[in-house]
This record gives sequence, C-alpha cells and structure tokens, in this order.
Amino acid sequence: MKRGWVPSSTTSTDPGTDRVGRPHTAVRHVTRPGRRGQRQGGPAMHVTPQRALAYGALVPAPPRTFPGTARSVGQARTYARQIVERSVPGITEEQLAQVALLVSELVTNACRYGAEPGDLVAVGVTASPTGARIQVHDPARRRPRRKRPAPDSQRGRGLLIIEAVATAWGVADRPLGKIVWAELAW
Repeated sequence: MKRGWVPSSTTSTDPGTDRVGRPHTAVRHVTRPGRRGQRQGGPAMHVTPQRALAYGALVPAPPRTFPGTARSVGQARTYARQIVERSVPGITEEQLAQVALLVSELVTNACRYGAEPGDLVAVGVTASPTGARIQVHDPARRRPRRKRPAPDSQRGRGLLIIEAVATAWGVADRPLGKIVWAELAW
C-alpha cells in the first residue's frame, strides 16, 4: 500500500461537487483537535464557488495527487497555473510566475524531503482576485527547517525563496504527514 495523501471520504471525483452531487462548500465544519466528532461553529454553509468568488472568498479546487518524484514539479506547476487562471480572470503574468515559483519550491521540498519512492504528494490551490493559497501535503512528519546554504551549493535556498515571495507560509500537522502552505496577496 502506498503512503501519501489519502482523499477524505467526502471528496468526489467530479470537481465542484461532493459525493452526493451537492456543490462543494466554501465553509465547512471545523473539528477540534483531539476530540473526535466534536464540531465548533454552526453547520456548513452551502455556497457555490461562483457565489463565494463574488464575495472574494478563496474557493478550493479539489487537491490533485502526484508521484513524489522530481518529474511531478512541472506537472504541479501547470496544474496550479490552470487553477489560478480559471479562478482569477485577468491575472497578470507576474502573479502567475509567483504562484509557479511557490509551487515549484513547495513541491520540490515535499518530493526531496517528505516523500520516499512510491509515495504521493497532493497539491491544493485556492485563488481569488485578492490572492492565492498553495498547500502541499506529504507523508513525512518532519517539519521543514531553514539551513544556511554554502555559497557554492545549488541546494538549500527553497525556504529562503518562499519567505521572500510569499505573504505568509507555515506548516500544519496531519494524521499521516504534514501540510506546508504559502499565501500570496496581490
């Protein structure tokens, strides 16, 4: 059995709908950590992606899984560009380049340090006219750490690039791994 991102039981194979054909919601129940089944907040709001975008909300596209290999970096970049171009008509090439750079660095780190042969990584992208959020899920619990790269080294600058380009970034634990996320505001 492959380690890696496992889609939730409510994820549909049809983008834009859940398993029973309802539109994905922009707001869902939030489960408190450590307390299985307890929810905070009210019931999930059923908001169509079009209505959420009209209010400037970030609407998530279904995450896409990729093999944990170097070849996946280009595929993830293409996927992210498509999502952002579709979500934000009229986005500039400079903004798309920032998204592509963040996706490249996050997926490269996930494949290099968070995945073993046969593992999967998942990339989730949300975008609105005010910004974008990129999430990369990998099966390793080890958190990324910034290292001081040697001047002649070609590696070790990924987190420095993410910090320079992203408005914010961070790490969230998952039951089987972690999520490294970055946000852009434009």
